Amino acid sequence: MLLAKEYLGEVGVGATSPLFFRADDGYVYIVKTMTNPLGGKVLANEYIASLFGRMLGLPFPRSDYFYITQEWFDQHPYLTDAGIGVGIHFASRYLEDVKYVTNDSLSLIRNRNEIAGMILFDHLFHNADRAHNRKNMILSPTDTDTYKLYGIDHSHLFRSGRWTAYSLHDWEYRIRIYDQNWYGVFFSDWIYANDFLPYISAISEIDTDIIKDILRAIPREWIPDATERKALFRFIKTRFDLVYDIYRKICAHIPIAHGGYYSPYLSD
Repeated sequence: MLLAKEYLGEVGVGATSPLFFRADDGYVYIVKTMTNPLGGKVLANEYIASLFGRMLGLPFPRSDYFYITQEWFDQHPYLTDAGIGVGIHFASRYLEDVKYVTNDSLSLIRNRNEIAGMILFDHLFHNADRAHNRKNMILSPTDTDTYKLYGIDHSHLFRSGRWTAYSLHDWEYRIRIYDQNWYGVFFSDWIYANDFLPYISAISEIDTDIIKDILRAIPREWIPDATERKALFRFIKTRFDLVYDIYRKICAHIPIAHGGYYSPYLSD
């Protein structure tokens, strides 16, 4: 868990009104608070993405709980005016000197094999936002004049930051392909069907107990409703069971030359 050490101001963009903080490890983080406009489920979405992303080796920035203690809060009374309160929030490491993906930068991405894992993750969790929002992928420069691509902002897993038990049930078995913007380019030109196989294998190793442990670690303040927690478990378990079906649908959007079997008649 990270502890707040310095408030650095508003990020200025984003539906969740994120804030800049420095944590006790010395790094700057983008923090989403429990009082964000979309509510606590956004923090749960981010936490779920961070843990499964870490298990699967996905290119997500380092993230963790972010705790504002009562003692630290009392020393900074101006936080009340900023709408920030005591408790457990969520923080994602701020990456400096980043840029958005462009046509010119595509050939300089060094972790292209990890793009398949991120795409599979987004389809498992119905994160349509990354395909629609070009700003949810960033490029961080390396020391070899290349870039590492990162996926950021997982607020809209499960199709919405305000999902319900009913909406989870409604989307549980749906397989929708998100091929807009850069995802369409990746499908057509940059990824191969075999790139997904290590991630499918890793997902098959995630058993029921692991899913339960992850969901138990979500603070009650973020999801207080027991029915919604049960629906969340069922959704994730079902989606993991469907991983091969999702993979086959994805392959319908990958050219034959890259190991897929693209056909417009197989599109969703």
